Amino acid sequence: LMPDSIRSSLFGGSSQPASGGSASACAMSPTNTAACDFSSVVLASTEDVWAVELPAGRVPGGRPMAYANPTLVIFSGSVNTGGCGSATSDVGPFYCPADQRLYIDPGFYQVMETQLRAPGDFAQAYVIAHEIGHHIQRLIAIPRSVPGETDNQVSVRVELQADCLAGVWGNKAQSQLQINQEDLAGTLCAFAVAVLDGLARLDVDLRRDEIDAYVHT
Repeated sequence: LMPDSIRSSLFGGSSQPASGGSASACAMSPTNTAACDFSSVVLASTEDVWAVELPAGRVPGGRPMAYANPTLVIFSGSVNTGGCGSATSDVGPFYCPADQRLYIDPGFYQVMETQLRAPGDFAQAYVIAHEIGHHIQRLIAIPRSVPGETDNQVSVRVELQADCLAGVWGNKAQSQLQINQEDLAGTLCAFAVAVLDGLARLDVDLRRDEIDAYVHT
């Protein structure tokens, strides 16, 4: 999910100055502590994968480059970013390209389990991998728009490409994370719904056929 200020930073426009979030969220409960530890481990896993894939040029555009690690910021309730304005936990995890930080409220994992019907380690790891996909997009300078695209189409393309990049990580880390086909099927179905619903909330004019055109391309 993407608040308006983060979307503006990704697709163009001004952003607000901001300060960092508070890591004290990790100490609020044993559940939060475990979620923070898990998030750090998954982030390290994505770094291991992209530190190999990006220098090899195995990304859209095929240009080799060094991988710059993003920073994980854990917060609770709300947070001020370093260039994308402020956001609340309601928007879910997000990446701010202006400060190259990934923001996550550990309580979102409970939302995944109860509302998105996506429990399990792989589902939680995939959340982080998707946001790291946005980090990769920034590093390889994915075009803000393509001639003839609407804003809605840009949103769809960017989100689905981040999903694709998360899939690269999932494929490379599959043996390490002991992911089975049931994990893949259940989690990817749940996230397909979550991404489509999130895009629909971003633009009230977004049409299902616009999304389908990308999904089936």
